[in-house]
Amino acid sequence: MKTIFSIIILLSILCACDKHENPLENSTIESLTKRTRIAETPHFSFDSITNPENWRTYQSLKEMLDACQIPTDILSKIPTDELVRICMDYPLSVNYIAYDDKLKGIKAIMDGFNGFAELQKRSDAAEELISFYEKMDIDAIAEKASANNAKTTLSRHNLNLVHVGFIENILRP
Repeated sequence: MKTIFSIIILLSILCACDKHENPLENSTIESLTKRTRIAETPHFSFDSITNPENWRTYQSLKEMLDACQIPTDILSKIPTDELVRICMDYPLSVNYIAYDDKLKGIKAIMDGFNGFAELQKRSDAAEELISFYEKMDIDAIAEKASANNAKTTLSRHNLNLVHVGFIENILRP
């Protein structure tokens, strides 16, 4: 009996020491790796740029376009899913509705923002853009917009019906 018990204890210790077989150890490593990646991921937001005090100081569309560019030292380091979010938050994207041809308007918007230029280089851009779109609750956005005369925004992405139209036009073949 002591022999069987000793063998079981020995096997348990061996299994615990094997790093490939210990799921707790692997999840801890994955967790630390994920936290490290998050800490190393450059962050960019339009919040300070579009703050009303700053935004009203711009005297022309060119100044606004220049202010909204992502700094080149972090542009290529931003993960694609985050870059998609940044592009969808681009404050001048709604300008596409000023064009008679919406697709020409979208092309002009995309040509004027370095975030879109970077996104077009990414091999996983289409997947991430579709994933972003799939997570949107279009019905809720439409319902809120209808209830509040299309001025209400929803979620942290400041999405409204104009943004949804923008995304739908980007996804067109």
